[in-house]
Amino acid sequence: MVLPHAPFLNFDNRIYNFQEHPDVPVVKRILALKNFFKQIIFVSGSLHDFGMPVMFGNIEYHTLKGQGMLHGFLKTYDIKLIAVFLSSVFRYGRSLKVLNFSMASSSIILCFLSRIMRIRFVTYFTGVPEAASRYQRKILLDYKLLLLFSSKILTNNPFVKNRLLQFHPSRDVEIVPNFVESNFKPSDLPRNKKWILYVGRLDSEKRVFHLLQAFSLLKKCIDNVFLYVIGNGPELQNLSLLSQKLGIAKSVQFLGWIEHENLPFWMNRCGLLVLPSIHEGFPNVLLEAMACGTPVICMDAPYAQWIVNHAALLVKPNSVKKLAEAIRCLLLNDDLWKKLSEKGIERASNFKMEQFVERIIRVLE
Repeated sequence: MVLPHAPFLNFDNRIYNFQEHPDVPVVKRILALKNFFKQIIFVSGSLHDFGMPVMFGNIEYHTLKGQGMLHGFLKTYDIKLIAVFLSSVFRYGRSLKVLNFSMASSSIILCFLSRIMRIRFVTYFTGVPEAASRYQRKILLDYKLLLLFSSKILTNNPFVKNRLLQFHPSRDVEIVPNFVESNFKPSDLPRNKKWILYVGRLDSEKRVFHLLQAFSLLKKCIDNVFLYVIGNGPELQNLSLLSQKLGIAKSVQFLGWIEHENLPFWMNRCGLLVLPSIHEGFPNVLLEAMACGTPVICMDAPYAQWIVNHAALLVKPNSVKKLAEAIRCLLLNDDLWKKLSEKGIERASNFKMEQFVERIIRVLE
C-alpha cells in the first residue's frame, strides 16, 4: 500500500492513465516497483470521490474525498482510508507492506494500526517541516510521531536526514535517493542556448516571481532571450500579471502542464534550467536536466548542494541581481556551459532506477 502526499488542489484525480497523476515523483516510484510486487494499492486524496478503485494493471488506485469531523481532528477521508487499510489487511495479512510518503494525520493513524497489527510501515520523508510553514506546529508533531513509530525511516538526501535526526537522534535514517529515467539523455535536437526553462509547480514557495524579476534584468543586457515556464498552480495568474508589469510578457511563455514523458524534449531544446526555490526535498528536475546535458542554476541551499555536487551554478537565495548575473554568465561563457553540461551528465548517471528498487524492496521485507 502506497500513501502519497495530499491532493493537488487544481486537479480532480480523474485519470485514465496512471502516468497522468500529478504527483510525478510518487508515480515514478510506483512504476519502478510494479513488477516486483503482486499488487500495489495506491491511495490518494481527491477533490471528488469516485467510488470503486480503478485498476491499472496490478496497481489498484483509490481516490478518497473527505470532509472535516470532530472539530477538524478527524476527517471522513481518514475513516475511508482506515477502511481501505483494514480490508487490505484482511486480504493480504502480514504480507501487506505500507510505503508512506504522506505527513497527514491519516498516515499517523495507519502507522499506529500497523504497529499494533505488526504490519511493516515504512515512511519516506521527502522534505523538511520548514517547507510547510503555514502548518509548522502540526507538521512538526506529525514528523515526530512518524519518526517515532514507523518501522523504518527513509529519506532521499543527507540534508533531510540531518534535519530528521535533530528531532530523533537515535533513529536509523537510511538515504534512498531518487533516480533518473533512461529517456532523460542528450539528444540531437537543435538547442537554443538563449532559451531558459523552469519546470515545477506555480506556487509561492517555488519563488518563480524571483526568476521573473531576474529575467527582467537579464533582458536589459541580452537580446533574444526567452523564458519557458512549465507547470500549473495557484500563482499562474499572478505570475502572468507580473510578467506584464515587468514588461517581459512577450518573452515569457507559460506552457502549463506537460506530460512528464515530454520533458526531455524541452530540456534538450533549452539552454539552461533555473530552479529558484529555497526549500525542497529532492527536486528530480535538477537531475533530469543534468542528464540531458542541460546546465542548471539553483539556489545555494542545503538540498541542492548534495544533489548537484559542483555540477551546477549555485546562487545566493535572496538576490535577484545575483541570479540574473549567474544566468548572464552561463549564456555568454561557452566554456563554462560545456563544462557544466558534461559534469551534469556524469553526476546524474549516479542515480539509477535499479539501485532505488533494490533498496526499497530490501527495507519492505
